[in-house]
Amino acid sequence: MTQRPVDVEVNLRVPSLTVKSTGTEAARTINNSGNRFRRMLTVPGVPKVGDPLRVTVGADTPLDCIVTRVEWNDGRSIFIVSCSLAGRGIPAADYQSLLNDPVWTLTELPGG
Repeated sequence: MTQRPVDVEVNLRVPSLTVKSTGTEAARTINNSGNRFRRMLTVPGVPKVGDPLRVTVGADTPLDCIVTRVEWNDGRSIFIVSCSLAGRGIPAADYQSLLNDPVWTLTELPGG
């Protein structure tokens, strides 16, 4: 049985990061524990937990992720695919691109 392309909402967890100082500015930590980045994405089929998923930021910056959860949202009739970055961190430039990309929406978790 062949899978058909399906639109899903990606819910990306990004780790906290430290932005190094420039000149007289002190280094600062950006805590992302209560933040998620969301976007719509068409995938070849509904992924499973543990599957790799590649998303892009900006025109051409790929981010490799691992699917951590997949759930169906009845009210919106869509799969929500939660994932985390595959690596241990995110470069500051990629994080800034993620913040500035109009396709991605930053959402604060309740109580975050």
